Amino acid sequence: MVHPMRAALFALLSLSSLAAAAQEAPAALCRAYDNGQWQTLGRGSLESCLKAVDRSVSSFNSQGFKFGLAGRQLLSADNNYFYRSEDAGRSWSAFGYRAAVKSILDAAPALQPAALPVAAAAEVLPPPATVPETEQRSCSVYGEGAWKTVGSLPLPACGDALDKTANQYDDTGYKYGYWGKLYLAADVKNILTSDNGEDWTPLRPR
Repeated sequence: MVHPMRAALFALLSLSSLAAAAQEAPAALCRAYDNGQWQTLGRGSLESCLKAVDRSVSSFNSQGFKFGLAGRQLLSADNNYFYRSEDAGRSWSAFGYRAAVKSILDAAPALQPAALPVAAAAEVLPPPATVPETEQRSCSVYGEGAWKTVGSLPLPACGDALDKTANQYDDTGYKYGYWGKLYLAADVKNILTSDNGEDWTPLRPR
């Protein structure tokens, strides 16, 4: 019979081993698509890779985008937003508005060397064939004393529509909109979102 104290010690050591293994797990290989080729930048977190791709690719393509890879997660950036896709570009989600995530990316550590032979790191990958097309929902905003349906838009565009409505703030200093079932609000500083009308998250600064 194992003594209870010894069993607890074994459990603690096992948890420590798992934590250490997690910390030692290799970070994702980060690559950038530049001048028609994939370039290996190093290894690191998604945030580190986004920062490195944005800085290493000097110009946007003819459609206004830069592309990268964090492991098998496709990354993209335009003048206003960062995007990511986990299904090779068939669907995209916004990682964040540039100004809103700047501090997060600035704080991300630099990528580490890839530690792979050149031949392995230069694995042939297809060029990114698609540009980010984010989910679209019905967008409505309140302005000039009435609710107005703007159209079917991505969330960033619906936030822009709310930003541009007449400044009819309520007594608490907000004006409102909806993106599908998601609440939108704006004060003089930020565009905000909420899925319950109570807990608000910044979408982007104004």
